[in-house]
Amino acid sequence: KKIYCSSYVKSFFYKEYFKDYNYKFFLDIGFEKTCLTIYNNDKLNLIKYLPIGGNHITKDISKILNISNEEAEKIKKNFYKLGITFSNTNNENKDVNISKLFSNSIVKNIPVDILKKIIFARIDEIINMIFHGINHEGLLKNNNKSILVLTGEGSKILNKNSIALNERFACFKEINFFEENTTLVCESGYNFKLINNPQEIYLVPKKLKKSGFFERFFYFFK
Repeated sequence: KKIYCSSYVKSFFYKEYFKDYNYKFFLDIGFEKTCLTIYNNDKLNLIKYLPIGGNHITKDISKILNISNEEAEKIKKNFYKLGITFSNTNNENKDVNISKLFSNSIVKNIPVDILKKIIFARIDEIINMIFHGINHEGLLKNNNKSILVLTGEGSKILNKNSIALNERFACFKEINFFEENTTLVCESGYNFKLINNPQEIYLVPKKLKKSGFFERFFYFFK
């Protein structure tokens, strides 16, 4: 009877793990969508949705490098193991060898620098678009109790500081890569249903205007 936003339902449950923070930003990167949910203390401030997710990164890698989606997905999921960073001031990526992850002769010859640019371009787009129009730096200025929580399968590519989020979001006190699993996701939905008055938005039907005699008479014959 009801349709719920899964990112909102999850964040509503996960925020209980971060009670010590005033501002809680949940960035959920899913298969083909990204959702940003913001709480001030426990009050919902904003939900913003973007129809771009982790699968778009996979398709970018597949199309540009001319490899299958399966190979591209494997590269994406193992990307953090390469220890690649996106800082423009270091040269530590020069000696990174992708062949240690893949036996496929086509895949292992992929230049790491090109792979880095493909992934970074899409991640940069997601971050810029989802935070566009949100003055998060002004909102969090002089506030040392703020956290950015990353959830969803698509956010795993950001782990191990593969992309320098600390530089992009220095205004946050902490950036947390939340370890999700099937049990936690299902538990969040179950607990949400048990809440008597969740922060929901209801569609209230318009009240019907009382028809006059001649109007009712007209529709009777129609």
